[in-house]
Amino acid sequence: RIEGGLSERKLKFEEELKSLISRVSKFKEKGSVRMLEDYLDQINDIKKKLEGLQVELEDINEKEQMLGEEATEFEDLPKARDMLDPYDKLWNLVSQHQKSASKWTRTSLFSGEIKPEEVETDVQSMWRLSFKLKAIFEQDGLSLPANVAGKVKTELDAFKESVPLLHALCNPGLRERHWKEISAVIGFVIEPEPTMNLQKMLDIDLGNYITEIGEISESAAKEYQIESGLSSQKGEWAPVNFEFKDWGDTGTYIVAGTSIDEVQTLLDDHVIKTQTMKGSPYAVQFQEVLTKWEGFLGNVQDIIDVWLKVQGVWLYLEPIFSSDDIMQQMPTEE
Repeated sequence: RIEGGLSERKLKFEEELKSLISRVSKFKEKGSVRMLEDYLDQINDIKKKLEGLQVELEDINEKEQMLGEEATEFEDLPKARDMLDPYDKLWNLVSQHQKSASKWTRTSLFSGEIKPEEVETDVQSMWRLSFKLKAIFEQDGLSLPANVAGKVKTELDAFKESVPLLHALCNPGLRERHWKEISAVIGFVIEPEPTMNLQKMLDIDLGNYITEIGEISESAAKEYQIESGLSSQKGEWAPVNFEFKDWGDTGTYIVAGTSIDEVQTLLDDHVIKTQTMKGSPYAVQFQEVLTKWEGFLGNVQDIIDVWLKVQGVWLYLEPIFSSDDIMQQMPTEE
């Protein structure tokens, strides 16, 4: 009775597997992007049923082992998964590309959601997959899915030409002066707005000026490095405090050595960085503020030098003048 039930399960298994393979085979005739959601639903349903068959196979093999029978392999099961895999990748690629392309072109350039480096990486990844899938389908003589993969590849090739413009316009270092330079290049006034996206920029032909805009953006990036570096230096000084400690029972405080070491290390580092920034050809806009900051660092250094010199003399003389014997020998001033 057990053997009979197992045989029926095997037959049912084979029938279901053949049905799924037949469904997968029909994907070679599917090439309408408009049917994308329907294709994805079908693929997900087939994947789910194949997973169910895998569980069923494992249970059948377990029962066969209990009966001392040789495990049935059902080689068509991995074959079905292999057949489905390129179609699964193809139509999920189409879905990913549609969503990504909309995000890349319709999202505000200044929302923080568009990160050019990530966009470029995603474009390359999808392009490689589309190229690979196109080659696979062409090799198997499957023209419809090959054309779909080719269309995605072609669209990605076209978008690649816009990536440099995306890099240039998403530059956080672009300031009003840079937008004025861009306006002078393109021949009309353009200002950053919250609704500005890549598609709008392409619609007004900014892509034709990518070389000039790229150069302006590159200069802006260099200036932004100086601006950010200066801001970073100021931020590093915010938590710095001089630590004072009691000197015996004199009632006087001296600067702790650890405080001096920390400040001196910071000073040495910032003096070198500031001098380097001042010498940069991109520091023209920041010469005044850099000179002022350099003056601050110089004043701090002067204060520390004088402070330590006075403190050193005091520490040398304090035990002498606090000695009772020496105080008795000193003439009393009237």
